[in-house]
Amino acid sequence: MNELYLASTCVLALFLYLAYSIVYPERL
Repeated sequence: MNELYLASTCVLALFLYLAYSIVYPERL
């Protein structure tokens, strides 16, 4: 895999995790 692709995927996953924790805090 490309390093840039891997980094962007990690950032996107982290962003989605943070957004999910803000929208659904009672599930964590």
